[in-house]
Amino acid sequence: MNLVALVGRITGDDKVRVGEHDGRHVLNFDIAVNWGWGDSEKTAFFSCTQWGAKPFGVAQYLTKGKQVAVHGEVSMESREHGGKTYTDLKVDVRNLELIGNRDEAAPSQPPVSDLLQA
Repeated sequence: MNLVALVGRITGDDKVRVGEHDGRHVLNFDIAVNWGWGDSEKTAFFSCTQWGAKPFGVAQYLTKGKQVAVHGEVSMESREHGGKTYTDLKVDVRNLELIGNRDEAAPSQPPVSDLLQA
């Protein structure tokens, strides 16, 4: 079974893309997931794609720094650039939930997981 649950933050407003492919709605966004603390803190970056969602109303809430939870299937793809090999981490999102925002003192948006389930 390939199942991943991640909590991270949207990496940039310019990374959120919505559109259609083969007649299906698609939402693409990138998240950063931190773990550890102090000098041993690490960050992993994931490219996320959700198919069949109604992304047009949701994308406006996926702004840089927004905290989200994603559940789905993870995959890795290797690529070469400038003589170096890089590994891209990708998530095929099954469920997306808005759980916080950049300014934690501000009220958060209500969960929209019902709108986003494929």
